[in-house]
Amino acid sequence: LQKRFGNKLTFLEAVGLLLPFYHNLDMLRHRHVVLHVDNLGVVWAYTKGRSKTDPFTSSIISALCLLASHLPCKLYVRHCPRISNFAAMVADAFSRNDET
Repeated sequence: LQKRFGNKLTFLEAVGLLLPFYHNLDMLRHRHVVLHVDNLGVVWAYTKGRSKTDPFTSSIISALCLLASHLPCKLYVRHCPRISNFAAMVADAFSRNDET
């Protein structure tokens, strides 16, 4: 798994966007849902509906769109610059700190 997905950061960041649906499905019904991500590739892939260069990311984007349409909810994927607020700092620390 590390060999296949270890360097596919856009894919891995896109997978993280599925977590709110897994944990809070009932809370998201009939709502506007804003997902923040610090990876511009994910934002552009969602905006276009696919990733031109990564079929794995395209699969996750398709899954997000399918979830949003069946839930139903209005989904927005927004760019949040790296370490731009406290939540972004915490998320970034989890992914970059070797001591965690």
